[in-house]
Amino acid sequence: MSFSYKSKRQRTDKDEVKEVNERSLQKDFLKWEKVDTSDLKKIVGSLASQMVWTWDGFYLAVGTVKGLILVINFSENVHNLHAMMVKDVSSLPRCLRWSQNKYLDCAAHNGVSFRLNLLTKSLSEEYAQNGKDYYTCTFWKDNILFGQKHIHLISGSKIIKTFGPGENLTSSMIVVENVLFVAYDYSQNSSSDKSIIAFSLPSCAPVSNQLTESLFSYSHLCYFFPFIYGLTSKGDITRFYSRAPYKPDKHFLIKINAPIGFKVQFDVKNDMLVYGDAKGKLILTKFAKSKESKSVQNGLILRKVVLKDFGDSLNPVINVKFHPLSKFVVFSRWYGDFGVVSYN
Repeated sequence: MSFSYKSKRQRTDKDEVKEVNERSLQKDFLKWEKVDTSDLKKIVGSLASQMVWTWDGFYLAVGTVKGLILVINFSENVHNLHAMMVKDVSSLPRCLRWSQNKYLDCAAHNGVSFRLNLLTKSLSEEYAQNGKDYYTCTFWKDNILFGQKHIHLISGSKIIKTFGPGENLTSSMIVVENVLFVAYDYSQNSSSDKSIIAFSLPSCAPVSNQLTESLFSYSHLCYFFPFIYGLTSKGDITRFYSRAPYKPDKHFLIKINAPIGFKVQFDVKNDMLVYGDAKGKLILTKFAKSKESKSVQNGLILRKVVLKDFGDSLNPVINVKFHPLSKFVVFSRWYGDFGVVSYN
C-alpha cells in the first residue's frame, strides 16, 4: 500500500520531473549498499530522531526527521558496513522496534505503520487514522500505542481503547513488562501534578499516578533493568524502579548541560550514561553509588569522559545509542551528521 492523493491544481512540467525523479529513487529502496563510516552522513541525510539496535547488535534501524527509514548492517565491523533504505514514510517516525526474528516495526507521526521482514525484504503496511497527528508512540506485542493528549491502543489498524487523563500532551512513552510508562508535558497546564503515569496493559488502568518526586516535564524516557531513566525539562536525569511499587531512586540525580530547545535523547548501558551537551560535546558519564557523599553528587561517584568535542553549540548531538555488545556508540547531530565513536 502506498500514499496517494489528488491535487486540485493542474500538473506542471516541474511536477512531472519531480515524479520521475521520485520513481527513480524508489529503485534504490530495499537494496543493500556497501558503505564506509564516512558515508553515513550522506546516506542518513538528516537528523536521526529514532535509532534502535537488534538484540545481537548486527543491525541498526534509523528513522530520520525527513521520514526516511533505513537499516545499517554492522555484522562485520564498524568500517565495513552495508546500508539499505527501507521506506519514506512522508512523516516524522515516532517509534521503531525490532523483534528477535528480525522483523522491524515502524510507526509515524501521521498514524501510518509498517513492518519490514528483513529476511525477505518485504513490507506490510497499515493505517491508524492516517493524517492524524500523534506525538508519541510505542509498541506492545502486536499492538501500537499512539499518544496525543489521550492514548490510543490500536490493534489491526483500529482503535480499541482510548485512555489517559487527556490534560496535556504526551512527550515520551515506553513499555516494560506489560506496563506502559507515559511522560507528560504539563508546561501548558500549571494545575497538573503528574509528570509520569504508569498504566497496566491490556486493561489500560493506571497503576501509579506519579512516579517521580520532580514535577518537571520529562522529554525522554530510557529503560535499562531495573530502572527507567528520565530527562526533565530542567536538565536533570532521574530514575525509578520499573517494577511495583515503582519507587523513585531518591539518591540518583545527574545534572547534564543539555541543549536548550532541543528534544535530546540519551542512552544508558550498565552504569554508563551517554548524551550530547549544550557546548557540542558527546559525553560518556560512568556512575556508581558511594557511601562517602562528601565530595560526590547526590551520593554518586561520577566520571565524565568527553568522547568527542565538535566545538559547535549550534549543531549539538541530539540522539545517541550504545551498541548492545561492543564498546562504541552511534550518534546523530542536529544538522544530520551521523557517526560512530568508540569508548574504553
